[in-house]
Amino acid sequence: MDHTLAKIINTSQYVSFDIFDTAIIRNVLEPSDVFALVQKQYEHCHSELLPNYPKLRQKAEKKSREKLWRREQASEVTLDTIFECLVEDFGLNDQTAQILKKIEIETEGDVCRRNQFIFSVYNYCRENHKQIIFISDMYLPLSVINKILHGAGYDQSDKLFLSSAIGKTKFKGDIYPYVVEQLGCTPNDILHIGDNYQSDVLNAKANGLLSYLYEKPRQRAINNFWFKKENFHKLINKYKSIESSFYLATIINQYYCDPQDNQTSDEEDFWYNFGFKNVGILFFSFMNWLLDATTKDGIDKIFFLSRDGYIMHKVYYLLAGYRDNSPRADYMYASRRALNIPSIFELNDVAMDFLASGTSILTVSQFLERIDLDPNQYRQEIQSAGFVDSHQEVKTKEDYINLNKLYKLLASEIIQLACSERINLLNYLKSIGLLDKKRIAIVDIGWNGTMQYSLSTMLKKMEKNIEIKGYYFGTLIQAQKKRKQGMDMSSYLIDLGKPKYYKNLVKLCLPFLEFIHAAPHGSVHNYACIGQEVKPVLDEHDLSLQDIKKALLIQKGALEFISQYQKSIQNYPFIKPLKKMATQPLYRVLKNPTLYEAEKLGDIEHSESFGNINDKRYIAKPPTDIPLLVLRFDKLFSSFKSSYWRRGYIKRLLANIYSF
Repeated sequence: MDHTLAKIINTSQYVSFDIFDTAIIRNVLEPSDVFALVQKQYEHCHSELLPNYPKLRQKAEKKSREKLWRREQASEVTLDTIFECLVEDFGLNDQTAQILKKIEIETEGDVCRRNQFIFSVYNYCRENHKQIIFISDMYLPLSVINKILHGAGYDQSDKLFLSSAIGKTKFKGDIYPYVVEQLGCTPNDILHIGDNYQSDVLNAKANGLLSYLYEKPRQRAINNFWFKKENFHKLINKYKSIESSFYLATIINQYYCDPQDNQTSDEEDFWYNFGFKNVGILFFSFMNWLLDATTKDGIDKIFFLSRDGYIMHKVYYLLAGYRDNSPRADYMYASRRALNIPSIFELNDVAMDFLASGTSILTVSQFLERIDLDPNQYRQEIQSAGFVDSHQEVKTKEDYINLNKLYKLLASEIIQLACSERINLLNYLKSIGLLDKKRIAIVDIGWNGTMQYSLSTMLKKMEKNIEIKGYYFGTLIQAQKKRKQGMDMSSYLIDLGKPKYYKNLVKLCLPFLEFIHAAPHGSVHNYACIGQEVKPVLDEHDLSLQDIKKALLIQKGALEFISQYQKSIQNYPFIKPLKKMATQPLYRVLKNPTLYEAEKLGDIEHSESFGNINDKRYIAKPPTDIPLLVLRFDKLFSSFKSSYWRRGYIKRLLANIYSF
């Protein structure tokens, strides 16, 4: 709380609070969104309502005020008179009107929550023995407002003055003399705090009260530098759905209630806030899709594959608790290497493609070491395959032909390795209960569906009759071959690279989409018997400790967003964020980042790894030596082409040139 407000409070006997947009905030963006929510609830439980009901509800309120003014020169109406107007002037039948009125009262109580900043001011007043009152222009009944205030923790006030109960308003200003008279004090004994400049400030002052303007959170957000910079103000105008209303209100209520800007440049705050604002809604939408799909498909049990499934598993359990009959789920330690090697029964084309896979340039030695073969023991075979020695890099088409020759020369060793690892893998699968099920789901970020293919292939060869369906964040066109071979898979974002809009999101920076799904542990190398148990053997983490911390902070922020958002909508099962809305915040970041975002995200290192062999590169970090760049344009172009996030790279490069 700022010193100016504290100073005024200290000199006042009474402190008065406005209620809506001050002491109480809503979980929706606009007050009128309550009417849209009422319509959806009515239609969910009863029958279809007039499509323009929210507008009719607003018109009825306006018309009932006009009628009251003509009749009595009074300006405040009640909820009863508004719904009477809906029946008399807008053709709504009385029974429907009564149901809608009841739903509206329940909805207002449900979407209202305390403003944490104002609540701290309220507690300061209590601690300093001030007499606390509430003054509000509101058509809801007194009992409803009291219930809302008490539910929000404002349970120790001296008086509530409500326009609908006494027929006087802040808007006209006639409520203030009435309050002074009722309290038996002088006007300047009262400090009134509210968000409306005319009603709460000018009219209060005109009647001798002290006043303090509290800027409503929505307005503060719209005027905020970061809110504009991050294009959230455009989302307000672009998306008018009730789902987006809840989303934006969650962001605004988290960051813009306190007049002091709490979005610092602190390193930890950046990543946490990034997760809260941009990632949480995406995770929420993805896991809701998964819950719907797996329940509909009659899945016995879900296995979230490490490491991308780490945060998915957490979000799943956070949301599954709000549903009945959600499939049980476990976190399964797995990796391409840990599943693909045991699935090799013969050195066919599929096995050879996997053994030679990867985008980084590796030496012969590294290709062998990543499947646990010691190159020093196979010098003769290496030379027989056409390589000079184990240190030779595999770059050209001829090199890869020679690599395949080498694998064929080592076929018996590879098959023996696969057999040994297969025994341990099967024991691990048995220990987690996978082999006991008839219809299971595996969940992963996806792209190619390689792990599902390997697991299915191995289990079929071992005559294990288990139906496996893969549920993925997305699949690329490369997964089409596996689907044609009978693999059952569904995708949330893109299915075999379509639709194009979401494929473009993936293309902007696929490594960052993987980064937000990072786990705090290394990749699974294989499985080993440790005592009486089979445990995963983990490689060292391919991310630095610093980058792991960033990913976990993003996830922490995302989980907090999901927790708040889910609590806001838990009574409305029909609310499920549209995929386009859920992806828009992250799409904006990757397509048009701020310089600060480009610097933060660009400094993340991405690793192309297989087993314990990995190659690290920054996502988007251009060189800073500008004179050298001018002289070595070829080097700059090569650096640009090898960056994972070109939009971020260009943003940073132009800033470097400009600052030079």
